[in-house]
Amino acid sequence: MVEGPCCKIKGEKIKGRLKGQTVKNVSGNATDREIRTKKDDTSFHQLIGRKLCDVQTLGKELFMYFGDLCLRVHFLMVGQFFINNQKTDNDLGGTTDRATFELHMSRDLLTFKKCSVDVRNSEACKQKYVDLNDLDICSPIFNFKRAVALVMEQLGRLVCDVLLDQSVLPGVGNIIKNEALFDSGIRPNTKVEELSEKHVSHLVKMTRDFTMIFYKCRKEGKMLQPYMKIYKKRKCGQCEGKVIICRLGDDNKRVTYYCEACQTNDLKKSQRKLPTKNSLLGWVKMGEENDSEKKNWTCQQCTVINKPGNKNCEVCLAPQSSKFNLAVNETHSEDLTWLKIPSVPNFQSQTVSNSSESSNVSMPRKRKGEDLNEAEQEVSKRPKVSNTFGEFEQNASAHVKTKYKFKRVNLNTSMSSNSPSAMNNQNQNKYINVKNFQLNLTGPSQLDATIVKSNQVLQNHRQSNIRVQERSQSESNMQASEKKIQSDLNLRSRIPLCPDHKKKCTIIQVFKKGPNYGRWFFSCSFRSCKFFEWADVGFPICSGHGKPCTIRTVMKYGSNNGKKFFVCQFPKNKQCDFFEWALGYD
Repeated sequence: MVEGPCCKIKGEKIKGRLKGQTVKNVSGNATDREIRTKKDDTSFHQLIGRKLCDVQTLGKELFMYFGDLCLRVHFLMVGQFFINNQKTDNDLGGTTDRATFELHMSRDLLTFKKCSVDVRNSEACKQKYVDLNDLDICSPIFNFKRAVALVMEQLGRLVCDVLLDQSVLPGVGNIIKNEALFDSGIRPNTKVEELSEKHVSHLVKMTRDFTMIFYKCRKEGKMLQPYMKIYKKRKCGQCEGKVIICRLGDDNKRVTYYCEACQTNDLKKSQRKLPTKNSLLGWVKMGEENDSEKKNWTCQQCTVINKPGNKNCEVCLAPQSSKFNLAVNETHSEDLTWLKIPSVPNFQSQTVSNSSESSNVSMPRKRKGEDLNEAEQEVSKRPKVSNTFGEFEQNASAHVKTKYKFKRVNLNTSMSSNSPSAMNNQNQNKYINVKNFQLNLTGPSQLDATIVKSNQVLQNHRQSNIRVQERSQSESNMQASEKKIQSDLNLRSRIPLCPDHKKKCTIIQVFKKGPNYGRWFFSCSFRSCKFFEWADVGFPICSGHGKPCTIRTVMKYGSNNGKKFFVCQFPKNKQCDFFEWALGYD
């Protein structure tokens, strides 16, 4: 279906190319039909000699003004236009050889195919445009309040019918309808009186937002499929659940898609999380996610408490994972403490000898232009190093500046029995084990903040390299298992993979009149790909007529909804009783 965004783009291109040109001649199927009935010049011949003054679009309608006459064009399902037999837009369709209507202008040839055309009075068309322009879903002057009020007035009607009503929201088609209902979390079989004004406002906003995405994709020649979450899907793009495929409302020819899990229709619930998705425009976002609910998380490798926005640990670069890293809850804040790590100083420290009562600290070198008193003051600011481990822990916690936060660790249980302190008591060496860190302090009197910092950073980098290798190995194993599962699924599936893109093909029915009318074939989902293969070669043979069967989809709501089955290809009044489930074609 050529929806509002596509029609608007067609009008912009026609207006930019043909405005101001004069009609030289008209032709096509539309003129031939009128000639056969009237046996005289048709209403289309009145356009000859007239100048194209203006072009306007309203919803799915195109108005071309030639003075007091207006050529009204509706592109139907797959309508197309060509300028000098060249396609100028990115829509499909219009592949017939015979044109519906042709305008031979003074410099260019405008051709319409698969369209509906007629000549009307310009005043009536302009009045209709003025009355409904601010309701056009693609209009730059879209009146949001008027649209919401008009939808609220449609009591007793299903919301899926209201969205497709071109007198309420001109330009909305079946694709926009399904995606807007999904984004708003409303089921299509809901009546308007069951909706509150808040939900109607949200529905109109989602309709307008997806329309802008539709317009931008068609304008730039991009694929719209990546931004569709429900239309023509077997699995929901949000929860990956089953999609219900049925026919609802007054227009049973239009297929409706919706997800029971995401479109809960629980309208009276005050806090209802709506489906979320990332849009092409960047500002289309639904749902109410509160960033304040995000909590700090603790790295289980090095015990650093990281901010919610960090995907990797700030120290050891370990990734945030629910399997290994735990969120820091405020209720357990009593179990957390600070282990302070100093920053690297700008001066070099010299080793001092051990003493049981005092510790001598070397004086830094006197810099050029620096007073000796300033150097002494700098040394006095450094933490006092004690000979006992208990005093060292107290001084480190009270005086040393910090950058990172750690969980509390039990230093008594972290003492290794094989540490240097147990082997040599005279050197009074202590050995601390903090999770995966092992800091070898060869005498508290010789400890310097720079050494502590450097040892930890080096140890973190070594362990990080090991973890990267382990993660790469696990990822490769996971990819191998996924490929095996995919190959098993491909064996059970009857739908082939495209040899170039390695993706599942789509199954399409031929609707073009000819010897292959009604047949099914496989085609790649990418338009540029030329892959083609007949699908009905493997279909079963009808027992009553001996002809290949055709494939259908269950549209009735129930446990079998969405399943495909084989039936006789003849019309219903001539069909036999053949039936078989089409396994592998889903």
